[in-house]
Amino acid sequence: MSIPVKNHPSPDRRALWDAYRRTTYLARTGDGEIRIHPDRHSPGVDALLTAHGADQWVYVTAYNPESRRLSEEENVVRQQALVRAVHDRGLTFFEGESVLDAAAWPPEPSLLILGISPEEGRVLGQRFGQLAVVVGRLDQPARLVAC
Repeated sequence: MSIPVKNHPSPDRRALWDAYRRTTYLARTGDGEIRIHPDRHSPGVDALLTAHGADQWVYVTAYNPESRRLSEEENVVRQQALVRAVHDRGLTFFEGESVLDAAAWPPEPSLLILGISPEEGRVLGQRFGQLAVVVGRLDQPARLVAC
């Protein structure tokens, strides 16, 4: 099932990519909060992967498809659909939020999903109208990839 995206003019993709790179991707675990940054290694994610017997991960949201703001109600429905899709696949995930600059763009509820390949993550991001997702593998830096 794909969630429809309203048709709006295309934003400046270069500025968006820069904003995605400056974003902090947070995940809340039973042991605290993990911060993920593109192009950086995260020992916290590695520890989480090891604890769960996984070697790869994806960070994704269903909020604001194509970086176009939707109402909170629309975003909540979309995020609930993402959580159901991940839960139905039996994947381990942790909720969190993507934070850039709250004054410019509100934090977006998101998921850190363990045991999912970068390609599966791209497909999931596409399904929920995202322009990019953050992916990673054990002992490697996080990568921002286009959907």
